[in-house]
Amino acid sequence: EKLKQLGMGAILHDVGKTKVPQEILAKPDVLSNEEYEAVKLHTNYGYDILSESDEFSIYSKYIALTHHERVDGSGYPLGLKGDEIHEFSKIVSIADVYDALTSDRVYRKSVRISDAVDYLIGMSNHMFDHKFVKSFLEQITVYSIGTIVSLNTGEKAIVVDINKDIRNRPVVRVIEDSAGNILDSFFEIDLTKTNSVFITDTIEDY
Repeated sequence: EKLKQLGMGAILHDVGKTKVPQEILAKPDVLSNEEYEAVKLHTNYGYDILSESDEFSIYSKYIALTHHERVDGSGYPLGLKGDEIHEFSKIVSIADVYDALTSDRVYRKSVRISDAVDYLIGMSNHMFDHKFVKSFLEQITVYSIGTIVSLNTGEKAIVVDINKDIRNRPVVRVIEDSAGNILDSFFEIDLTKTNSVFITDTIEDY
């Protein structure tokens, strides 16, 4: 029953945007302060829309109202922080931001999954609850085994294992040096054990 309420709230969390002028939502440029304030009202609109029906639980309505609240109190519309925010809203806020970052929008292109993961990790205990970020990232495959990647060293490597606790830093097997030469003897690097080597991109057509 809890999952049903969470799922319904998550699916309909942005329903209030139906009452925000389309020219604002589709604007490709930076919003003015007035336009941004108009967009922020979608949380109140969403709560009001769901409150018109008895089919939605108070939790689903609450998600629509508070999915932009942040654990450090910097969110809206109520400025809640920490444990004042219900766990359902904390969960949906993470999924919402991840989806926004990894999807093309009228005002910007999507970012790589690894960059979205880095952002969520960086904002843990500031914007997002660390416990729920950790749980969310356990469900995300940043680099699948077999993915060919470029390293900041100029080398190319293949992902051979996933570090479950730090999924954006897998174990890679270096297969090509920085000059583009295939190595005669491959070697592996566990990226959790070094700060000087990291993945810069994935390669689709190696």
